[in-house]
Order: sequence, then C-alpha cells, then structure tokens
Amino acid sequence: MVEIQIEGVDAAIAKAKEEIAKIVDEKTSRKTEKLDIPADFHLLIAGPNDINIQEWESDDLKIRIPNPHASTDEHIVLTGHRDLVAEAREKIEAKYQQLKSTTAIVTMDVPRSQHRFLIGDRGEGIKSFLAETGCAIVVPPLRVEAGDSVAIRSERSKVGLGLDKLFQRASEVTLLTVDFPGITADEEHAKNVYRYAKRQNLFSRQATEGVNVSIKGPTNPIEIDGKDAAKVQSVQKSLESLLKSLPREKFDTIEIDPCVHGVLIGKNGKGVQSIKDQFDVYCIFEGQEDPEIHLIYEGTDSPASALNAAKEHMQQLAATTSDIDERSVPVPRKYHKIVVGPNGTTLNALIGDVGNNLRVYVGGKSRDPEKQDDVVIVRGPSKDVERIAKNIADHVAEAKHTEFLTSHVEEFSIPVDYSKNIIGKGGKRIQELRDRFGVQIKVDEGKVHIQGVKKNAEEARKSIQQTVSELKDDTIERLPVKNEHHGHLIGEKGTSFED
Repeated sequence: MVEIQIEGVDAAIAKAKEEIAKIVDEKTSRKTEKLDIPADFHLLIAGPNDINIQEWESDDLKIRIPNPHASTDEHIVLTGHRDLVAEAREKIEAKYQQLKSTTAIVTMDVPRSQHRFLIGDRGEGIKSFLAETGCAIVVPPLRVEAGDSVAIRSERSKVGLGLDKLFQRASEVTLLTVDFPGITADEEHAKNVYRYAKRQNLFSRQATEGVNVSIKGPTNPIEIDGKDAAKVQSVQKSLESLLKSLPREKFDTIEIDPCVHGVLIGKNGKGVQSIKDQFDVYCIFEGQEDPEIHLIYEGTDSPASALNAAKEHMQQLAATTSDIDERSVPVPRKYHKIVVGPNGTTLNALIGDVGNNLRVYVGGKSRDPEKQDDVVIVRGPSKDVERIAKNIADHVAEAKHTEFLTSHVEEFSIPVDYSKNIIGKGGKRIQELRDRFGVQIKVDEGKVHIQGVKKNAEEARKSIQQTVSELKDDTIERLPVKNEHHGHLIGEKGTSFED
C-alpha cells in the first residue's frame, strides 16, 4: 500500500482526492482477457473487412484477432474497461456458438508453393476471399512445415462456391522452378554460380513485367511466378539458358595473402579491371581477412587457359610486394576496446593512411571474445608494420599510465553547509587542491569523491577533513534583530563594534 500525502486548502484537497480516486478507478477497472477459440473461426467472427470488430470496438475497448501468418498467438485478445470486455466476450462467444452450428469445414489440396499466393501480402488475399465469397480460407502458416492441405469454413450453402473460387485462385498464378546447376551433385559449384550471378545482377535482368523471380539461395530452386503463363515460361527458359552458360570449368579460385589484395585490386579498381580486359576473368574478393579469390571466366574460348593465365599474372603481381611482415604486440584483453575505440576510430587513427595492404587482428585472429588472446597482430608491408606496432604499444602504455593516475578512489562525507567552503568562490579553492595533489576532486551536496594515485588521494582527503575540522571550531550565534535596529547596532561609520 502506498500513501499519498496532499497539502493545501480544503477545497483543493477535496478536488485532488476526487481526481486521484477517478484515476485509480479507471486503472483498476481495465482488464485484458484472452479467448481460446479455434483459429478456423477467427475470420468469420471478425466478418468481411472486419465489420464485426469495428461494430464491437470503442474508445474503451480494443479487440485483436491474430493474423496466423504474422503471429504465434492463437488467442483473440480483448482489452479495455472490464464491463465492455465482458460484453464483447459474450458477443464473440455467442457468434462462435452460432458458427459452430451453421458452418462446415472442407479441405482441398493446393501445392504448398501456391499457398503464399492465396495468403497474399499481409493476409490481404484471405481477407478479400472472405469479402468476395463469405468463406474463410484456413492456410497453414508459411513458417510452419505443413502439407498441401487448405481448408474452407463457411455456411454449408456456400461451400461449393468457395471451393470453385479457391481452385480458380490457386490456378490463376503460374509457378515454375529452375534448379541451380549441380545443386545435388556439386553444391560448391551451385554456391559459386549463385555468388557470381548475384554480384552481377544476372537474375534480376531475366525478370520481366508481371513476372517475379524469387531466389532464396544456392541450395533452393529459383521460383518464377506470374499470371501470364507464357511470360513465366519465357523467363524460365532464359534462366535455364543463363545457368547452362556457367559450367563448372568457368570457375576457379586462388589463395593470396589478404595483405596483397590491395595491390591486385589497384587504385579505384583498375587492377581487377585490367585482369578482366586481358583475360576475360572476373574477380570476387570475399572479405578483408579471406585469402580466397574467386575467378570466373566470361569469355567464349578455353576457360582453363584463360584462368591459369590470370592466376599466374596475379601471383606475379603479389610477388612484387614480398616484404610482408607480421608483428605480435602484447596487449592484455581488457585494453582491446581502448585500441579499437568507438566504431574502430582509434584503430583507424593508429593505422593511418596505408591503403588496403595492412591487416590488424585485435585479440589474435579470433572473432570469438572467449578465444581471444592477449595480443594484437599487425600484418602488412614491413615499413608500415613496425610503425603501427609501435603506435599501438605506445597507446596502450599511455592508457596504463592514465589508469594508474586514476587508480585509487577516496569517498567520504562532510557537512553540506561546508561544501561551499571547500569549493571556494568560482571553484578557486577546489582547483587549488586539484593542482596541489594532482588528483580529481568532486564535491556534491556534502559528498566528496577523490580519484588519483593512492598517496595523493589520501593526502587530499586529509587536507579537506582538516579544513572542515577548523570550520567546525568556529562558533556562530544567530540573534534575531529587527531591521529598524540594524543602524543602531552598526553605528555611525560602523563604529559600534570598534574596540
């Protein structure tokens, strides 16, 4: 129980009590209730275009019927004033009992791949079907593994119409698929084709107006759908032709130290463009720390000779940067964040402008914090490695020194009235203490916080406590004197208090 204290004139107190009682009554009279009604009745309870929900809802009552394709909650949820919630519950349960006695449910097999067309965007397909036919389609959620079965619940007289419309809906969209090459026999080749085609936007180029191309990855077939069967078949043939033009022999890989990738890429990508111009070979660099480079032959002659020539050329270029060095800088793990800085800004400053030929691995080469070592590895051209390793070591040493200077904390309290004496006018006295002892001092409402080297912090504490002790020795008596007598006490020219 929480007590509320109200101060003021009687009329104001009475009004405040009335307002508080009103708020409490309003809060305690609200509730949320869940109704456990089978999901195949939900749409019919809501009605076409949610007409029933709109009729039952008000400012003090909200009704939520879950979308089975976007929510895992299968309950109808009522929220609002408890009286309105009770009233809505009775209406919904009565509607449910009516539907149980007047409707029937039938099932029909529709290929699982067609279900998303029945559902539509955010379930709009199902809602429009109900508005058009008076029948509710019950489609298993796409996120759940299920069979081909789709159900219709409706009044018995409308079941036939519902089945006809469902069959029409299911057949009005043509859906075809295309497998990636080697999807079962050579998954690695399928991944290579997928990577290259996505990088070059080859799939999107095949799509035409009114035809959708859906690609979920190299281990899944490409899906093509649209209402114009001829267009869908045309796109299917184009994709099959594209994939046939990318046989296994057009792909190869080469491993080169990531520190040399910048040399291969060249300024503004001129290096890889030169490789493409000379050998008809397209290069894909996976990542800054991945030595593997994917090569794809785009010409019409012999893939093997062109790929081998490109690999030899790249190895020769890499050899021109043979002074690659690696240094391990001992750095305790707790300082790794200090080396990296916010969003990598500190590390970028420590590295400087060295292009793409240098790699820094904070915590060894592991991305897993549990497996990181107390080391920072710098790898790249030797002229840069030595300088950057020194920058990192110096930065950590400075951090350790700063940590030592702020390693000890003294916290204590003083009478609040004396805080202003310690701080001084304009903070002058506290700044003198900071300069004298080389510590950080903060005074706030009688709380004193000192941070610095232990000996210095202790001496600063003693100095402040000594000042407080001296202030306590001063005795001050306050005598109430009316204003009209102040002049008599002060005397002419302040002489009343002279010896």
